[in-house]
Amino acid sequence: MGVRQKRIWLGCVFGVQIALVAAWLAGCNIVAPAFYIIHGPEKVPAQHELEKERPTVVFVDDRANRLPRRTMRQTIGEAAQASLLSEKAVEDVIDTRGALSAASVDRAGQALSIVDIGKAVGAEIVIYAVVDGFTMSADGQSYSPEALLRVKVIDVTADKRVWPNEKEGYPLSLKFPPRTSDVPKTAAELRVAEEDVGRLVGLGLAQLFVEYERTQGAGRQ
Repeated sequence: MGVRQKRIWLGCVFGVQIALVAAWLAGCNIVAPAFYIIHGPEKVPAQHELEKERPTVVFVDDRANRLPRRTMRQTIGEAAQASLLSEKAVEDVIDTRGALSAASVDRAGQALSIVDIGKAVGAEIVIYAVVDGFTMSADGQSYSPEALLRVKVIDVTADKRVWPNEKEGYPLSLKFPPRTSDVPKTAAELRVAEEDVGRLVGLGLAQLFVEYERTQGAGRQ
């Protein structure tokens, strides 16, 4: 049975950051607010620009079982694809669930290649992210989530890696500020917190391919 494909069309319009502008204007330094108004907030450029018109799928791989649950691959992928669409980095995103489903099919013990996974869901571009690390506490005591991914962009049609130049992939390190008020106290709270961090990881993954305001960054290091 073939993998059912599903295109996601999401629209999202962001409002002006009024509170942020007000905070600038409330300061005593006149030069800083003037710079903000003229030039806007500091921007972080995209690491790689995707070809907007090509069908794209996000595939999160966790062969080393770094994530607390396999379902978090979907959480990360869905957050990434939603952000890519809302930021108009791509026009056609194929649901990450299709890629996860294709990768899970047992074919005589042989894992599908990334190119084959892309072909299985009708994608021309695969954003491939390998999870190398995920923790909710870097020191085992404080609540300070971190994640480490290696990211590649694969051209399915040409059967080649188009980004980055390094074979190992682009190392994406995400660290989120500890918040003592958000420390999970029960297993249920921990699960919710992990899902929240997973969505932030997905946002950080998507931000590799879009320009964004530094204040809106998802823990990029």
